[in-house]
Amino acid sequence: MLDDEPGINETLSLIFRKQGYEVLSAHTGTEALAYLRQEQPDIAILDVALPDMSGLEIAVWIQTELPTCRFLLFSGNQGTFDALEDAKSKGHEFHVLAKPVAPRELIDAVLKLVNDQHS
Repeated sequence: MLDDEPGINETLSLIFRKQGYEVLSAHTGTEALAYLRQEQPDIAILDVALPDMSGLEIAVWIQTELPTCRFLLFSGNQGTFDALEDAKSKGHEFHVLAKPVAPRELIDAVLKLVNDQHS
């Protein structure tokens, strides 16, 4: 779970723990990359707008370095759409869930990733 807003990070981590997931929380992109390198999770949930690097940059890194890791991106920042266009021009197309994301919608999206991963 990566979000620079502690309240969102804590709330979503709690929701996923209650669903039976093991959750690691990061508040910066640098911290998230360290967790990703060390733990190599199955799924990463990434906020796009971060103070030290973009969640899109982390998603590109995941695609290259951890190809078995699936990820979800979410954002409440209007500038995200410009960043998505820039990423698309470089050959990376991402779907971003808009904040606020209802917990059920996020859980369903993770379940879809899990099911896609195992099929």
